[in-house]
Amino acid sequence: SSNCLDNLENLEQSNPKEYWDLFKQLKSDAANNNNQGDITEDKWVEHYSKLLGPKSIDKTKLMDIENKIEQLKEEPYFSELDFNISGEEVLKSVQMLKKNKAVGIDYISGEMIRSSTDVMLQVYQKLFNSVLNVAHYPLVWKEGIMVNLFKAGDPYETDNYRGLTINSCLGKVFNTIINN
Repeated sequence: SSNCLDNLENLEQSNPKEYWDLFKQLKSDAANNNNQGDITEDKWVEHYSKLLGPKSIDKTKLMDIENKIEQLKEEPYFSELDFNISGEEVLKSVQMLKKNKAVGIDYISGEMIRSSTDVMLQVYQKLFNSVLNVAHYPLVWKEGIMVNLFKAGDPYETDNYRGLTINSCLGKVFNTIINN
């Protein structure tokens, strides 16, 4: 323990950025592990089920939506999504990725995407256009890692946590392009 503190103090002098990154990580780990393990999985499921609302949908509303979709399929329409995604759109979206963020389940970081655009831009562009053309959104872009962040109060109460989902950075780039 004394050796660990000495190393931490040395790091503070020799590499302040690494010291503070480690300090923030340790503080975050302490907060996230603050008795959260005592909350059962069933409690978390109940908590997020309440937040996300009912799982059933009114059958009348569902039929109305399905009928509207069928009507729209029959009508000729013009959509911006009928055009290919350009390299400029990919670059603009990549530049909007925030730095130093966690990776999703595909283990591809925003930094990896940012630093590879000079050689991978056309690959990203082809990938995103393929997703549009085949109308199949990759499953790995739909899934995320759920993290419970302790806010304040009683650590045994699920309402004192904020849910955070860590998603795929490639999915974020694609979604940003589509939303813009």
